[in-house]
Amino acid sequence: MQPVTINLEICNQDGICAEVCPRKLIDFSTKTPTPVAGIETLCIRCGHCMAVCPTAALSVAGIKPQDCEPVDKKLHASTAQLTHILKSRRSIRVYQDRPVERETIEKILDVCCFAPTGSNAQQVNWIITDDQTKIRTLGGLTIDWMRKAIETNDPISQNAPLAGIVEGWEKGEDRLFRGAPLVLITHAPEISSMPRENCVIAMTYFDLVAFSLGIGTCWTGLFMLAVAHHPPIWQFLEIPDDHRVFGTMVAGYPKYKYQRIPARHDAKAVWL
Repeated sequence: MQPVTINLEICNQDGICAEVCPRKLIDFSTKTPTPVAGIETLCIRCGHCMAVCPTAALSVAGIKPQDCEPVDKKLHASTAQLTHILKSRRSIRVYQDRPVERETIEKILDVCCFAPTGSNAQQVNWIITDDQTKIRTLGGLTIDWMRKAIETNDPISQNAPLAGIVEGWEKGEDRLFRGAPLVLITHAPEISSMPRENCVIAMTYFDLVAFSLGIGTCWTGLFMLAVAHHPPIWQFLEIPDDHRVFGTMVAGYPKYKYQRIPARHDAKAVWL
């Protein structure tokens, strides 16, 4: 199937589509946009050409411009609004005893689908659970990994407070998931275009959209390490053998509201 079709009757021949195509798959040398030979295999179906065309003359992968949501500049956040959102977002470690509605999570995931991915691969996979029994099982498996790391004097145990987390768990304290009602995991094929970055960006989208809806999040690095190093967790999650986990997070409604924005160090940047 031809991935890009051009309606020459309404095309104004401005060449913008050819200019923005990341792989230069539209030839404009004759002042008439024409898909190049081999576009069927080279096109990544990103939709740039269709999104930018002022006359809606292009369709991509069978999707017509009329099927796309229009860009509404009135809905764009101001720089001040966006800056405040980014500065005031915090990692939440104390949650209300209240579930997060699945409809809300699905709404957030719909936005995450628009996160950029390498070569528009769109291969980010999510595992999400709000089942407290399963969350407890994941926590127990993670504690098993931590105990083993401590016993074998694994370097991870020297650089992370594993003993304190294990001790807390044995006393009934959850320092892993912090009592959050929701655990999220992203994984992707290990052999793909920028899988780690794809997952991290998608989870960052989730993080920020969740915050805008009053839902708090916290990235759980030690749990991600446990998933990577403890096969029983991998097996429990039923992750494909050719995939890797690249991000883990908990989410829920915060128990407390934060009132101010602590200072941060200046950006460490060098101009070349």
